[in-house]
Parts: sequence; C-alpha cells; structure tokens
Amino acid sequence: MSTQRASSGYYVAAATLVIAIASFFVLAGLVIRSPQRLSLFQADAPTRAACAADSSADACYLLQVHNTGNAPGYIQCSVSPAAGTSALFKTSGLPNADGTGGYQPSNTYTSSQPIQPGHGLILALEVKATKGSKPAQPSGACLSVPAPAAVG
Repeated sequence: MSTQRASSGYYVAAATLVIAIASFFVLAGLVIRSPQRLSLFQADAPTRAACAADSSADACYLLQVHNTGNAPGYIQCSVSPAAGTSALFKTSGLPNADGTGGYQPSNTYTSSQPIQPGHGLILALEVKATKGSKPAQPSGACLSVPAPAAVG
C-alpha cells in the first residue's frame, strides 16, 4: 500500500480555514459584547412648587433629573431664567463663609455623589422677578461630568 503525501496546497487551504474560523469568533464576540456603559441624564421641564417659608423668591420650581443611562454618573445642571427674571438652584453652591454649613444659591448644580441608573434627584429653583416683570418658568439642562477631584 502506498501513502501519498499531502500537497502544499492542502496545508494552505487548511491554514486559511483555521484563520477564517478564528476571525469569525473574534468578530462575533465584538458584535455581541455588552454595550458601552454610559450615564445619560434627562431633565424634565421645571414644575411650579410652593416656596419655603423663609424664601424671599417670587416663585419656586422643582427640576426633576433622571439617569437614563446604564452606569452611575455625576451630573452638572444649569438653570436659565426667563426674560425679566433671575433663577438660582436653592440647594447648591459653596458652603457659607461662616462655616454654618448652609449654601449660597448658584445657577449651576454639580452632584457630590454619583447618581445610579434608573434613579434621579429633584432640585429646587428660586425665581425672582425684576421690577415690572412677573415670575416666569426657567429652563434647566443637565449633563454628565467626570467625578469631582478629591479635596484635601
């Protein structure tokens, strides 16, 4: 019985088949891998709310923000007042200079803790009308920001 030796074309074809199969599995893994993890924030339109008893605002609003992404993230929101008004977040800003722990109002809010996917927060807004104007609904916008730098 005689044995025939395989030609070099056989080895080239076999190597090409192995490379094609390996490429298929690599590409399939890239296509079906888990999606990129992102924190995405959606801010609803501000809704009118009662002002706190100690507030000097002409009108107050609540801005609801939701993390609609699939990863926790930090948020920064800004408020834009309507014409003839000023609008500020009541619960943001820097601690009082006297160290009492209160906060000075600001037109931006940055979270100090990450917001989990499917969760959100409610931010209080205070609106003051300029002379001759009526208080009007402000608008708010929020976006994902990097984690704040550690202090200390």
